[in-house]
Order: sequence, then structure tokens, then C-alpha cells
Amino acid sequence: MSEATFYTHVVGLQSFVARLCRRALSADSRVLIWTDSESEALEWDRVLWQIPPESFLPHETVSDGRLPDDVPVLIGSGSLPESSGGRAVLNLSRQIWHGAGETVRVLEIIGSGEDELAAARNRFAAYRRQGFTLTHHNMHNKG
Repeated sequence: MSEATFYTHVVGLQSFVARLCRRALSADSRVLIWTDSESEALEWDRVLWQIPPESFLPHETVSDGRLPDDVPVLIGSGSLPESSGGRAVLNLSRQIWHGAGETVRVLEIIGSGEDELAAARNRFAAYRRQGFTLTHHNMHNKG
């Protein structure tokens, strides 16, 4: 069964995303970071080269819907691909991951702004309607 995990009240988005990616890699999982635009994907590419400064997150940007198996962290944007390629989807876009009939794990990262939280509530309800198992982690005061 597909699942969506919501992390709300996240402070330090870049560090938090890098930490989630490192955790996935240590568990031999693969990650697809999805953004709304190519410029956002390129910014995340830059971020993952720099955070944390003492280590390296192997990653690659994708733009043609192709999800190579040999790269643990992929960063893409735009129209959602048909499949996550068996990867956990770190959804940084405003779109709802559609699942396309596959079992998928979606991670939604949300700050504390009212608009962000309102949009997250709508995505939470949409995932529920799609039959996802839902989990919520309130990161307020958890660094």
C-alpha cells in the first residue's frame, strides 16, 4: 500500500532534505526529489553538492522522465513521471503525487507558513482519497 508522510513546521528545509536523503541512502533506499520547476531542481542540485560540507550525496538531475537505477538520489521537475522507479518520492512540488497504480512512499516537507499548511492539508486529504496510508510528524521545536 502506498504511504505519504507529512513533516510539518520544518525549519531549515535544505538541511532537513539532505538529512532525509542521507537516512534513505544508509538504508540502501533510493530517492526521487520532485520540484515544480527546472530552476528549483538545479538549485537542489547545487544544495546537495554543498550540504553537508563534510560529506557527499551522490545525485543527478533528470529532465526527460528517465530514472536511472544506478544513481541513488535523483532530482526532477515539471510534469510528474508515470512511475517513481521504486524510489521514495520527496515531493517538494505543489502537485500531488499520483501513484499511477504503483506502491510508493511520498514524503511531503512543509514549513510553518499559513499558506504552506493550508496547501498541505489539501494534499493530505487528496492522498487520503487515493487510499494512501498517512503519517504526520510535527517538527516544531525538533530541529
